[in-house]
Amino acid sequence: MEQVIFRMQIQAQKAVWAGLYIKDLEAQTQTNSVISNIITKSLSNRVLSKYTAFICLEDSILFCDDCADESSLVSLEELAEDSVMTSYPNPFNDNVTIKLSVKNPEKYKDAIFTITNILGETVYTFNFSDVNKDDYLEFNWNGKTLGGAELAQGIYIFNIVSSNGSKNVKLIKQ
Repeated sequence: MEQVIFRMQIQAQKAVWAGLYIKDLEAQTQTNSVISNIITKSLSNRVLSKYTAFICLEDSILFCDDCADESSLVSLEELAEDSVMTSYPNPFNDNVTIKLSVKNPEKYKDAIFTITNILGETVYTFNFSDVNKDDYLEFNWNGKTLGGAELAQGIYIFNIVSSNGSKNVKLIKQ
């Protein structure tokens, strides 16, 4: 189970970084080379771009020989129910609170809660036993590493990865 969750976390982080890279490419002057790069990165990372958003594949078409069927990992109904995630204040200076409204917080006891920097490196990991668990999950972060080192100003990503799916929210430290 831990290996599956770890693999899901890595895949989610790769998708986030691929999406950010594609967004940067889309902001550049659109030459044939840049467009080709956007399409290639979009398809290889399974992240939609303005050039691939129109693609709609039928179930009978095999697009990727080595792709795993991940539809059983994410319940769309469950993600819709648990979709309210807020962070405040954001941007923050000293402390930020992240809340995820959920119907059953205990189903997240095996989830992984991390904060990563823009390079995808994990800078902080939350322990489920330390999380406020009423009708929501509440995380408080002081902008430091687990070792207590102060982190630089910048963009950080709060990630939740569980067998029910994944969620993330961008945090801006001033």
